Amino acid sequence: MQRIKWLADLKVRGSWGVMGNQLNVNANNGYYTFIMDKAASYYDIGRTNNSNQPGFQVGQIGNPDAKWERNINANIGIDATFLSGMIDVSIDYFRKDIKDLLYNPAVPGTQGPGTVPFVNIAGTTNRGIDLSANFHKNLGPDLRLDLGATFTSYKNKVTRVTDNTNYFFSTGRALNGINYVRNEVGHPIGSFYGYKIAGFWNTNEELEQANEQARQVTGDPAKVYQAEQALGRFRFQDTNGDGIITADDRTFLGNPNPDFNYGLNIGLTYKQFDISAFFYGVQGADIWNQLRYSTDFYATFVQAKSKRALYDSWTPENKNAILPIQETKMTSATNGSPTSYYVEDGSYLRLKNIQLGYNVPASLLSKINVSNLRIYVQAANVFTITKYIGLDPEIGGSATSFGVDKGLYPNDRQFLGGVQLSF
Repeated sequence: MQRIKWLADLKVRGSWGVMGNQLNVNANNGYYTFIMDKAASYYDIGRTNNSNQPGFQVGQIGNPDAKWERNINANIGIDATFLSGMIDVSIDYFRKDIKDLLYNPAVPGTQGPGTVPFVNIAGTTNRGIDLSANFHKNLGPDLRLDLGATFTSYKNKVTRVTDNTNYFFSTGRALNGINYVRNEVGHPIGSFYGYKIAGFWNTNEELEQANEQARQVTGDPAKVYQAEQALGRFRFQDTNGDGIITADDRTFLGNPNPDFNYGLNIGLTYKQFDISAFFYGVQGADIWNQLRYSTDFYATFVQAKSKRALYDSWTPENKNAILPIQETKMTSATNGSPTSYYVEDGSYLRLKNIQLGYNVPASLLSKINVSNLRIYVQAANVFTITKYIGLDPEIGGSATSFGVDKGLYPNDRQFLGGVQLSF
């Protein structure tokens, strides 16, 4: 190593371990519990309107078979320093396999109103790389530059689902009762699922031609190609090619897992002044923008509408529109079904933080018995470059359901000032 002048340090490291989940599962998860509720479980057995008798209902459904979720983590990495500390680099390859994923699944209504227990429903795998690099350089007697960059990319997929099926829907993610977040073996977790839009119904000839095709393939003279089809409404893609639109034509429309994340730290110091900035970006993540359900269709939440609804809706004179025809009712061919209309590119680059500071010279501080005095101004979430039309593309969520925007409050733009003082 001493003969390699350009290499100051080199380290190879690795790790492997098995952990549980920090999820705080109720200690009663394995047991059925029962509660009393005057409104729901008391009974007027004598039918006298004044002889209610206490009754019980299920408070929680028990799952005695639940067990620890296992997170199996493996990592191998390299740390290296070059040119006497001017450049340092870290490279990591990681793999995380989750066995017996804990989740609250949807249950049939016949189970009653009880709280759904955690069950070991699935397995997932994550593989990826983490890269980081830093550069430090004195550009002059009073000028120093510090740069830092990070890059992360991973692939995620569901590897197993229990109960003789290969998928499960995430609870609480539905449009008009139809689930749109589907976790299926071989696909990324949290994937968006629904009908893919293939344009609009522009002419009566298109409608009749499609209906004739549906009648031929089904043998039903009254069959239509797509439910509630009409001029100006969305035309769904026949994904399975059977000549008619059914629930089987729903397909994967995207997923919120990014292709990669990246960050850049920039620091510059000149004499007593310093300035730093942090940029963060996400590339290739999709967002389910459910706000469009409220803002782009007349029949829902009529008090607040987007300009798109006014200027970019289908009319006989505007067939190259973005939105379907505006109507006073909900239909499955417009806003009543989960479709690709709600899926947007959530890529963005954001200046997360910028700060300018000034260190008061020590010669001035010695007169007031102060060892250090720094004055700074700072701004956070300064600007964002994105094609996403929602309020903020930085959206979180649960482990099995994220990237869904139902009107999350955006990150604030902040302006701060401060003084750092030490005696």
